[in-house]
Amino acid sequence: MDYNNVVQKMLKVIPEVTPLYEKELEWWDEILPHIVFGDVVNPYIIRLLREGNDEQIAKNVFNFLEEMAICSDEKVHEILAVTVLEQLGDDPTILEEARRYMGNETKKISDEVEKGWGR
Repeated sequence: MDYNNVVQKMLKVIPEVTPLYEKELEWWDEILPHIVFGDVVNPYIIRLLREGNDEQIAKNVFNFLEEMAICSDEKVHEILAVTVLEQLGDDPTILEEARRYMGNETKKISDEVEKGWGR
């Protein structure tokens, strides 16, 4: 996985996001990964965690985030840390629920993000 294919990989692993992604494409000719994760994936994850009614999808989502965390591409790490985990940390309840599904590397990055924000 790298910055250039992270969106395509995400859509394969989390196909439930595809309709939301396609709707966003109506506004853009091309969507950069930070926009996809910030405007499409994050709201999806937050809704998924709030509703709490599909544990398997939540596991799939966070397994993918863990793949991002262990990826060697620093730009992918930036998407995870800056675009995804910072927003999840904005709501302590959501972050607590998210941590139930996070892998070890994702938790480490989340902890660094939270420490950086003084939360």
